[in-house]
Amino acid sequence: MDQLILLPCLDSEERAAQCREALDIPRQHAADLGRTALVAAVTGAYPGPAGRHVD
Repeated sequence: MDQLILLPCLDSEERAAQCREALDIPRQHAADLGRTALVAAVTGAYPGPAGRHVD
């Protein structure tokens, strides 16, 4: 069996700040994204940009 290779941690205060900035979206928009992701996970599909059904 192959041995687990431990890599260095990429976390830092600077990286955390970059992620917070990149993910700075309104709370309601984040909630809407979460709801649509849940519906897609439960139903196995989602409406695409043109309204077409995507599996």
